[in-house]
Amino acid sequence: MPQPKKPLSLSRAFNAASRHPAWNFQRLNNLRGIAGAYKIPEGMTASEYEDRTLQRVFADKGLQKTLNQSSAKDMQDFWRSGGFWRALNDQPPPQLLTDSWNALVALNPQLQQVKAETNTLSSLLEAHYGVTSGFNIDDINFFLEQKKVGEGLPGLQSRNMPVHGERLERIEAATSQMFWVVSPKTAEKIENRFKRRGIL
Repeated sequence: MPQPKKPLSLSRAFNAASRHPAWNFQRLNNLRGIAGAYKIPEGMTASEYEDRTLQRVFADKGLQKTLNQSSAKDMQDFWRSGGFWRALNDQPPPQLLTDSWNALVALNPQLQQVKAETNTLSSLLEAHYGVTSGFNIDDINFFLEQKKVGEGLPGLQSRNMPVHGERLERIEAATSQMFWVVSPKTAEKIENRFKRRGIL
């Protein structure tokens, strides 16, 4: 019987640079502790695990029936059209997604701090993306909370926030754009480090 693969080292697990904006920003600006560092199950990279999880969700027959789709290919097309996200709303997650989240938490007990609604497919899927994208827990929780506020995208909403939005503008004017939804706590940490270096 084959043995399960061990999780990759953190640096190898998050090796697909274009899909990990917080890691990119951290490397580009010689920072530490900005991105989230997680072990990934099944010896996969974070990107591979994200893709595999989504493929499993597409292939789930119960979810296909709930969303009135007839195959994994139809689910993928539905996803690309944006219909998938609109249809999720309060749908319960398929068991495979719950099992996947439990596997991530077993390897990374700090993920117990993530405030995902584990009985809601959209929230649990977004929590998965937060982990496989390498976002820290504050940023994952901030994104999940911002999804409940108003009608705009979380990233746009955060840039309109008093104090926080101005801080994001100062950081990006001095360095480079942050292509993820940065929490106030993370932004303050970045600003303080840049101030100590004389960048801001």
